[in-house]
Amino acid sequence: MTGIFVKECLMAVVEILCPEKEALFSNVSISGRTVTRRIEEMSADVKNGLRDHCKNFQFFSIALDGSTDTKDTAQLAVFTSEVNSTFNIVEEYVRLVPIKGTTTAADIPEALVKCTTNMKLDLSKLVCVKTNGMSAMVGEKKGLMALLQRRMEDLGIKHKIRTIHCIIHQEALFTKFSNLKDVVDVVLQGINQLIHEMCGYFIAFETKQQLWECQLEKSNNVHFPKLQETKPTDTNIFLTVIRNLRTEFSSRFADIRSHTSDFRLTATPFDVEVDTRPD
Repeated sequence: MTGIFVKECLMAVVEILCPEKEALFSNVSISGRTVTRRIEEMSADVKNGLRDHCKNFQFFSIALDGSTDTKDTAQLAVFTSEVNSTFNIVEEYVRLVPIKGTTTAADIPEALVKCTTNMKLDLSKLVCVKTNGMSAMVGEKKGLMALLQRRMEDLGIKHKIRTIHCIIHQEALFTKFSNLKDVVDVVLQGINQLIHEMCGYFIAFETKQQLWECQLEKSNNVHFPKLQETKPTDTNIFLTVIRNLRTEFSSRFADIRSHTSDFRLTATPFDVEVDTRPD
């Protein structure tokens, strides 16, 4: 059916652009088998090109996203972000890996390792993995990261992989908890920003929350115009909201804060202590 549709489109174009060659194009075979073969050839060409590209980068990170298709088959989307010898950063969609049967923590790293092997990705150059934060991904003992780390150690790769929970996913969860979408959208503007830039917004927002908490404890409403107008005698309910907000925010973005020193090196490389940085 696809071949017939493509043929109809092709003939419509020929009729407009080069009607004198209509007979020539009408003899072109676009059967279902032909279309399938050509798609397979294009797929193989893209795959080989990606493999060749992967040979040239110095380090890379992986982003993983789990989902299901229309038939409820679990799938693992694999993306890479690579740095070559000239410090050019390239992002690539590598593969959509179907995970048939179970989707336990053991199945996901196995699927990932098969994907990296198939694409000839050198795991010794892997420095970071970004996940959606589900337990199968980040479990301390049986999560993807723990199993992947052990798998790399079995291969003789000793360095520790950094892990980051997808910021957009964390933002969505935090927004749902706080019910402050308008505020969160202003604070966590992640579009067209590097992660070290977003880290600055996180730290600033945490500092503001700390300031608000201290002020409310002293009944200082300078940053709360509505409270200045209504002048409530008891501000404990508002103080509780700020404390819960601060606790949830710190919990959601703890992994980002743990990499602050690395982000600082990227943002201001000449403003760090040289002796504290690894070779």
